[in-house]
Amino acid sequence: MSEAPSPTDGSPGDPRVISILITGGLLQLAMLWWRDWPLFVWGDVALVYFVGALPAALVLSAYLSGRLHTALDWAIGAGLVAAPFFLIELVPHGGTAMRSVAALSLSTGILLCMLAITRKSSSSMPQSLAPQWLLPALLILLLPTSISGGVRFQSERKRLGEYVDNSRLGEARIVAARLLKWDPEAAWRGRPLFTLERELDRLVEALTQEVGAPLAGAAPFEDRVERGRKLAILGRTDEALAILGKMSAGSCPPAACNLIATIHEARGEWSAASHWYQRALDVSDPTNVSRNPADEAEILRAWQGVGFNERRMGHLASAEFAYNELLKRAPDAQRHFLLGQFYEDTQQTALAREHLRRAIELDPGRYRDEGERLLQKLAIGHFGCLRIYRDGDSLSHIK
Repeated sequence: MSEAPSPTDGSPGDPRVISILITGGLLQLAMLWWRDWPLFVWGDVALVYFVGALPAALVLSAYLSGRLHTALDWAIGAGLVAAPFFLIELVPHGGTAMRSVAALSLSTGILLCMLAITRKSSSSMPQSLAPQWLLPALLILLLPTSISGGVRFQSERKRLGEYVDNSRLGEARIVAARLLKWDPEAAWRGRPLFTLERELDRLVEALTQEVGAPLAGAAPFEDRVERGRKLAILGRTDEALAILGKMSAGSCPPAACNLIATIHEARGEWSAASHWYQRALDVSDPTNVSRNPADEAEILRAWQGVGFNERRMGHLASAEFAYNELLKRAPDAQRHFLLGQFYEDTQQTALAREHLRRAIELDPGRYRDEGERLLQKLAIGHFGCLRIYRDGDSLSHIK
């Protein structure tokens, strides 16, 4: 009659094994916090790699510990912990394979050292654990980690485009540098990414020198606004808001209010952004039609900002009103497309189709592909509505 396993027999439910896993995980996080890992680039990706490495590390450390003397446990464990640091210096851009090896080596080394501390528990672990579970454990390490890294890389590349398009050069340079750490051969919009990083470095350094000198206390209003704009481009938004915030409420023209709103929008502060865009409209007197093009551009910018930020806060009626006001003042393809996107996002199918088709008619070169994609999405998502097909959604007649 076989004896029931004791609660400390080295099985997966052994409290000592659980404590080893927890301790090892905490040590890994502490080491990640202490050192900038060029192999993993992003903290969440590093966490995925090390969590994915834990099953294989447990199998390998248990297998080795059951066959080694305690002193060798310590020696091999310390060597495995140190190995990734040397590998990173020798091959800083090793790809998925190097990242997996580094995570597995460090995890196995830490757990092997921890098992040496609890020698009794480690010696009773079944020696068949490694052959039985190593392959599934390695699959857990390789598959999710490679997917996670690829998804994060594509997400950051999209973010880079948004930063560049919105003149957020300081933040764009940081993102470009991280992308190059992940893949030094990466391309961006048809050219090598490293050329963009060099250009961003040059522009950021030039702007940094321009804002280096402090503003005089009696600096002209225009100089203060320009300094805030340059600081915002560099990503130094706290400094930009501090300078712009010193202006009195009555002296804030539409351009300055829109700049403050844009900074809040970039920081994800939707309520504050909407407030300052509305301030730009209030001080511009939008009912007055006799104005110069620069003033009109600021009003259009403010209405679009109100619509975007009210939408982000879920205030659909306010957002719809702002987008319609924007369209009244500038009934062009861009504004029709914005309103079409809004109606598509809020499931107002007929209105979405109307504005998307109008945008494509006015500027097919710019909006045909994306407009067709959204129209197709509407057709698929609302296949029960026969009106979708009654007139046909094909826009092939537009040249």
